Amino acid sequence: MTTNVTLAACLSFRRKIKALLYVSGLWLPEKLGSFYGLLPFVFAIVSAITSFGILALVSHHITRVPVVVRGMSVGTSLLCVILKIFCVISQRKRAIELHEILDHYFSRVLSDEHMTNLMLTGIFTLRRICFTLFFASSFTVFLNFVTPTIDIINQKRNGVQPIKYSLIYPGVYPWDTVQYGVIHQIHFIIEILASVSLFCVTCGVDGLFAFYVFQVTGQLRVMSHRLTHVEEKNNIQIVIRECSQQYRMLLKCLDSMDDIFGPFVLWMMATNAIVLCALIFQLSQITNISIFRVIFILTYLTMKMTQTFIYTWSGTSLIHQSEKYLEAIYEIDWFGKKTIMSSIIIMLCQRPLRLKPFGFSVISMNVFVMILNTAISYFCLLRTVEQKS
Repeated sequence: MTTNVTLAACLSFRRKIKALLYVSGLWLPEKLGSFYGLLPFVFAIVSAITSFGILALVSHHITRVPVVVRGMSVGTSLLCVILKIFCVISQRKRAIELHEILDHYFSRVLSDEHMTNLMLTGIFTLRRICFTLFFASSFTVFLNFVTPTIDIINQKRNGVQPIKYSLIYPGVYPWDTVQYGVIHQIHFIIEILASVSLFCVTCGVDGLFAFYVFQVTGQLRVMSHRLTHVEEKNNIQIVIRECSQQYRMLLKCLDSMDDIFGPFVLWMMATNAIVLCALIFQLSQITNISIFRVIFILTYLTMKMTQTFIYTWSGTSLIHQSEKYLEAIYEIDWFGKKTIMSSIIIMLCQRPLRLKPFGFSVISMNVFVMILNTAISYFCLLRTVEQKS
C-alpha cells in the first residue's frame, strides 16, 4: 500500500470523526460561538428527558422482565451519552491541549515518507473496526425512526381506532404523549435529537479515543525505529534525549486521556455487560418477537460489542507497542558505555504506557472477555428468574 493512499485513508477517517463531533457540539475549536457552545447541552437535555421516560417505564413495569431488560438496554446507552458530553465539556482545556500535542507530533512525522509508513501502520484495521460501529449505530437509529411509522401503518391496516401514535422510544411521562398533538410532536422532535446525539456522540467520541491511541502507538513505533537505526554513533545521545522527552510527553497525554475518557470507560465496563445481557435475553424470546425486532436487536448487539471492542483493542495495542519500545531500548548496544548507560537504565525504569482510568483497571482485551463472561452470567440468572416467576 503506497504512502499516499495510507495517508489519504487516515485523513479521511479523521475528517469523519471531526464531522461527528462537530454536529454534536464536541469539536474543540479555540473560539466557541454562543450557539455552538450551547449545542452539547441541548443534546444532553434531550437525552436526559428520553432516558428519564425510559427508566420511568422500567420502574413502572419492574415485575415484567422483558420490559425491564428492553428499557435498560436503551436507557443506559443514553445515560452514557450524557456522561460523555459532560466529561468532554468539563475537560475541554485539557482535551484541546491533548489534541494539539498529538497533532503536532503527527504532522512533524509526515515530512518523512518512511516514518509516515511506520506512523500509519494499522490505520485500515482501525477504520474497519470504527466503520463497523458507524454502520451499526446508524442502522440502529434508522430502525428506531422506522418503528413508529410501521406501528401506525399496521394500526390503520387493521382498522384500529383511535390510533395510538407511539414515540421512537417507549417511555412513561407525567403528561399524555399517546394522543397526536403538540405535546406528541415536541416529544417526537426531542427523541429525534436524542437519537442524533446517540449516534454522533457515541461514534465521534469512541472513534476519537481510538484515533488518539493510534497516534500514540504510531509515535512509539517511530521512536523504536529511531533507537534501533541510528546511523552515526555520535547521534545516539541526541536520539535518546529526544525519545526520552517525547516519552514523557506521551505519559502526560495518557494521563489526560485517563481523566477525559476515564469516567465513561468505567461506565462502559459496568453497564455494557448489562446491555449485552438484555439484548441476548431479548433474542432468547425470538418466538414472541417479529423479524423486524430481531434485526434491530442484532444490530444493536453488534454496536455495543464493537464499542466495547474498540476501547479494549486500543488498550491492548498500546500495551503491545509500549513493550516493543522497551525492547528497542534494551537492544541498543549500551552495556558498559558510561555515556549512555545511565540514560538507558532510567528509560527502562520509566512507567509503562497504559490506559488505567483512575487506577481502577488496565484497559485491555481481558476487560472485553470479562464483560462477555459477565453478560452470559447475568443472562443465565435472568433465565432462572423468568422460569421461577
